[in-house]
Amino acid sequence: MSSVNCKQTWSVVGMTCQSCVKSIEGVLSDLSGLISITVSLEANQATAHYNPHVLSAEQITEAIEDCGFDAAVLPGTLQHRSTMGVRGMTCQSCVRSIEDVLGGTNGVKSVSVSLDAESAVVEWDPLVLSQAQVAQVIEDCGFDVAFTPAGDVLEKKKGDEAFVVVGIEGMTCQSCVKSVTMALEDAPGVGRAEVELTPRGLARVWFDPQVTTKDAVAIAIEDAGFDASLEPAASAEPEMAVFDGDNSKVAEQKVPLLTLHDSPLGSSITSGSTRTFAADSVPARKEAYSFSSAKSGETLLDGQANDGTTALQLEVHGMTCSSCVALIERALGKRQGVTGISVSLLAQRATVHFDPAVVSESSIVGWITELGFDAKVLDAEARVAKASLNVYGMT
Repeated sequence: MSSVNCKQTWSVVGMTCQSCVKSIEGVLSDLSGLISITVSLEANQATAHYNPHVLSAEQITEAIEDCGFDAAVLPGTLQHRSTMGVRGMTCQSCVRSIEDVLGGTNGVKSVSVSLDAESAVVEWDPLVLSQAQVAQVIEDCGFDVAFTPAGDVLEKKKGDEAFVVVGIEGMTCQSCVKSVTMALEDAPGVGRAEVELTPRGLARVWFDPQVTTKDAVAIAIEDAGFDASLEPAASAEPEMAVFDGDNSKVAEQKVPLLTLHDSPLGSSITSGSTRTFAADSVPARKEAYSFSSAKSGETLLDGQANDGTTALQLEVHGMTCSSCVALIERALGKRQGVTGISVSLLAQRATVHFDPAVVSESSIVGWITELGFDAKVLDAEARVAKASLNVYGMT
């Protein structure tokens, strides 16, 4: 996680004019570790934003006193401030969701979230919250926070990594790019991923060959809802060769890779060819859920599931693309008591499977609302969906 800076206010006695203000600001501005300084003649105060690892409050007090004024830290004014990387935001609803939840958290003084910069600037009371707790609030909204625990050294030699280029079809906007990036970052063994929309969908992925494989990387993209195909290295990184975990060079030919939902684990069926790989090289896939009523033409999407959990169908408004779907599924999937979730963008509905002994229907509705969407439980009549289709071409 990014470093924590301090913001603190001092009482300053003895200032009489703007020359006094400029004197203090000039001296403090030369201190190493000072980020900003604001001096108020009317309030007889000075507010400093500084790096506590380089500059201390005592040093700031001494610097003000060296200018000829009496200075003392005002009790209760210390705030911690940090700019945190936030992954997974796709629209302004995501921004509002984080700002609303953080803004209502006890101890948080201010919050400003940027969608373009994928960051949140947060100020909080260190006597009430820690940086880790602030980050947890953001993650509870369904987003990921760039987090490097203090003292940890994240280092990986290039020789320990393998590289693969994956062609991606189906991406239409930056929200799709973010969805793929998030899926890759969550994939076991992936160290870094660069995803681009234009001139054509492409992902460059660096991964640990001791943990995952090229096939598993492509499958992670497919699980995000897109078609993926392995690319020759020269198509996107001519100066680098692509290697398997055993350092054998990948054949420079495009290998089709299609979604494996209907294929046995350990095989991938493509039009015109079959590619096989070891079943243990593929991460465990989440179980798919399907529920059907006894009557043909009707589908019942709630009620009691075979495993004792309850299925709840919700109407969800505000979704605009597949990334909104991924956001809801990702956020609720992390919640305790939720065992499965399926979201339909077209129908503007969500089906959530949960343990009623752990979580309530109102909590599920509240979680979706916190993400910036409108959600309500469907009544009994609306829970049965019927569709009438005209099918042409049958002979």
